[in-house]
Amino acid sequence: MSWGPCSVSCGGGSRQRTRLCASPAPQHGGRKCEGNDVHTDFCNGDPCPISGNWGQWSSWGSCSKTCSGGQMRRYRTCDNPRPAHGGRACAGADSQMQKCRTADCPVDGNWGSWQPWGGCSASCGGGERTRVRLCNSPSPSNGGRPCPGDPTQLSRCSNQACPGGPQKTRGSIIGNINHIEFGIALLNATISDSNSGSKIIKATISNVPRTLGPAMRKLISILNPIYWTTAQEIGEAVNGYTLTGGIFRRETQVEFATGEILRMTHVARGLDSDGALLLDIVINGHMLQLPTHSDINIKVSVNKGLTKRF
Repeated sequence: MSWGPCSVSCGGGSRQRTRLCASPAPQHGGRKCEGNDVHTDFCNGDPCPISGNWGQWSSWGSCSKTCSGGQMRRYRTCDNPRPAHGGRACAGADSQMQKCRTADCPVDGNWGSWQPWGGCSASCGGGERTRVRLCNSPSPSNGGRPCPGDPTQLSRCSNQACPGGPQKTRGSIIGNINHIEFGIALLNATISDSNSGSKIIKATISNVPRTLGPAMRKLISILNPIYWTTAQEIGEAVNGYTLTGGIFRRETQVEFATGEILRMTHVARGLDSDGALLLDIVINGHMLQLPTHSDINIKVSVNKGLTKRF
């Protein structure tokens, strides 16, 4: 008879066929047919198809940007199991994507252009003016750094002397008195107008050696060039600044009734950026000392020192 159906469609099964002992059938005590009446055989031995199945997703990869929206991916493999023997592939995508780092990036600030200079604080004698700039090109945002540096800038202005001469004096004093070296003493003076029309000079001499302090109290003549330079001008009479522009050298010798002689050299070097007269003084000689403090403060009212110019 024909083979029966295979027990499986793949992977190896079995099938059977049978035969009858009827050709002829035994009779009258004859022997039965020898052998089996059922024949078994293997069938469909080819491997069965295996459809693929996805494995686990991998970890997310790094973000493509650090801020302002990037992307990151993860992957999976069709290996649990892999498709084989004509089995179906895994359904769906083998990768996934999602957005990351969506916060806006920090923006560092940058300075805009300087604005115009403001007005000068003085019309003469040295003043100051300022200008500003804004940190808006762009402004810092999202945690960005502020602009480095200062938002304001300061500049000297109106450095020319005011009518009648400078209103400030600064300089140094060196040399020796009574064989005692000065080192470098510092001179600062201001000149202002009084209600009576005279000039008032307030001067401070600092960093004077203590042993020379008493002697300096008697040296009002050390300020003579300041009187002459800044004296009030009346009519055609002009002061020393008008005559020299604040640049001159003056030699002075002071003789005391007690016999001491003191020589002074004054060197004026014009005005500095603040409009102050720069005056350096060299002193050498002897004088009688009086007890007092070493730092000297002097206030003098003067309306002399005018020179008539022809």
